[in-house]
Amino acid sequence: VHAELRVPNGLRQGGSLFSGSQALGRRRRVARFKRYPPGLGHVEVPMESRRAGRLGLTLYTPSRPASLLAHRVAWSLVGMAGPRCLPGSVHRLDQPGDVSVWQELSEQWAGLVGRFDTFAVYTRRQEGRQGMGVLLIAADRGVAFVKLRKDAGEPLDNERLALETMARRRLDVFTVPAVLGHGAVGEWSFLATSPGLAGMHSPPRTLSLRPVLDAIVSGLQDLPSPDHLPAEWVPMHGDLTPWNLRKIARRLILVDWEDIGWGPVGADEVSYLATEAVVRGHAVRRALPAEAVAYWRTRIEQRRGDRRDKFDEALLGVLDRCPVT
Repeated sequence: VHAELRVPNGLRQGGSLFSGSQALGRRRRVARFKRYPPGLGHVEVPMESRRAGRLGLTLYTPSRPASLLAHRVAWSLVGMAGPRCLPGSVHRLDQPGDVSVWQELSEQWAGLVGRFDTFAVYTRRQEGRQGMGVLLIAADRGVAFVKLRKDAGEPLDNERLALETMARRRLDVFTVPAVLGHGAVGEWSFLATSPGLAGMHSPPRTLSLRPVLDAIVSGLQDLPSPDHLPAEWVPMHGDLTPWNLRKIARRLILVDWEDIGWGPVGADEVSYLATEAVVRGHAVRRALPAEAVAYWRTRIEQRRGDRRDKFDEALLGVLDRCPVT
C-alpha cells in the first residue's frame, strides 16, 4: 500500500504520519522532501523551513574527511538559503505498508511527545539491518527520534535497556539519548528517545579513548550475562565507531546501542580504532588485544557472508595488518 505523505496536524484529527495533513488557511500543505546526501540518499530532509532542513541533516553521520567537509558546506547553505538549495529534486514520500498501522504509530508518538508538525526520515543502509529512524519536529525543534524495526523488537529492547542503565549511572564522559517510550503496532516495533544529535556534529578530532571504554564497561556492569560466558569477557557497546560517537560543541554523545552485549577485553577499542582507520585512511599503530581482533574478524566474516562489501573488505584488511598483543 502506498499513500501520499502529508504533514501531520499534531494528529488531533486522527491523522497519520503518512496520511495526515495540515490546514493552512484554506490550503492543505503536502509534505515534500529531498534525499540527502547525494549518491546515497538515505536521509529524507523536509522542505518546511531552514531549521527543519538542518534538523534533517543531523540524521547523516559522515566520518570521512571529504564527506565531513561537504556536509559542513551543506549545513551552512541550508542555514542561509533553506533546504531547497540542496541538490536533487523535491518529492513526496510513499508510505510503506498498512495505513492503519501508521495511524496508530503516529497517535502513540503524539501521545508521548505532543503535537509535531513535520519529520525527517533515515533509512538504514546495512544489509540485514532493516528499519528506519524518524525525527519528529515541532515548531522547528526536534522533539523525538523514533527507531522503527520490522519483525525485530529485540535490538530495540537491547538499546532501551542500555540507555536506561547508562542514565542511572550518570556518567560524565559522554551523554546518551533519554528514553521517552516504546511500543509495537502490528509487525513494527519502536523506541522513542530524545533527539541526541540535535546540532552540527562530527567524530571527535582528538579523543582519549580509554575514559570512554571504561565508562561503557562501568555503565553496563549490571547487564545480564548469558550462560557459559568466558570469565574474562566484559560488557561492550558492540558498535563503537566514529559515526556513533559524535561531538557536538564540546560534549560527546554515544548513540546506537542496539548491539550491546559481552565480548573479549578490548572489543570496543578494536571496533573504534579499526573503523576510524578505514574512514581516515591510515593504519592502526597501537598494538591491540589478539582475542578482540580475532573476535571482530569472525563477526565481520559472519555478517558478510557471500556478499562483497567494500567497507568490510577494508576493515578486514586493517585488522589483518594491525599489531596485536
